[in-house]
Amino acid sequence: MRSAFENGESPMVWDIVTGDETWIRQRDPRSANKRKVWCYDDEEPMPEVRPTDWVGKQMVATFFSKAGHLVTVPLEHGRTVTAQWYCEVCLPKVLQAWTRRRPNDQFRHLRLHQDNAPAHTAIRTTDFLASKSIRSLHHPPYSPDLAPADFFLFGYVKEELRGQEFASPEAAVAAYEDAVNKIPRNMWHAAFSN
Repeated sequence: MRSAFENGESPMVWDIVTGDETWIRQRDPRSANKRKVWCYDDEEPMPEVRPTDWVGKQMVATFFSKAGHLVTVPLEHGRTVTAQWYCEVCLPKVLQAWTRRRPNDQFRHLRLHQDNAPAHTAIRTTDFLASKSIRSLHHPPYSPDLAPADFFLFGYVKEELRGQEFASPEAAVAAYEDAVNKIPRNMWHAAFSN
């Protein structure tokens, strides 16, 4: 794939849209390293407070390209990603956002990069993409390090939100989208160069 895109120098890199799903929590405590405190040998360490299962959370699917954020699609509360949701709700919003960004292109140049999650590789999904003449980029199995959403976007944005509390999962998703939209253009470019 690197040779097809001339190691990221080809203009075709601008045609790649990548995305994935992640959980956004209402309350995400500081990282373990930031919770550590120094204790004397004779002192008892402070108990560690861990997040409980009742903390509200919502799953979102976020798609972006080298040009920046394209769209974030929240799932209904408590739902999981299925091929039906992916084809009927998520991908149509991605295609709508692509059309707004490139109105004359249709889907002629669009190349969709997604990992090998069951909803992404289901027959229903491959049929949907084929019906729109959208090319999918192959993703090697067990390679999360090749997914820009995993090695760049989610970690960066969640670190920006870490330690904050939100009134509802929907408010957390709104803060997530706001943080995604504030990412500078050069960071989007660098994610695809890397």
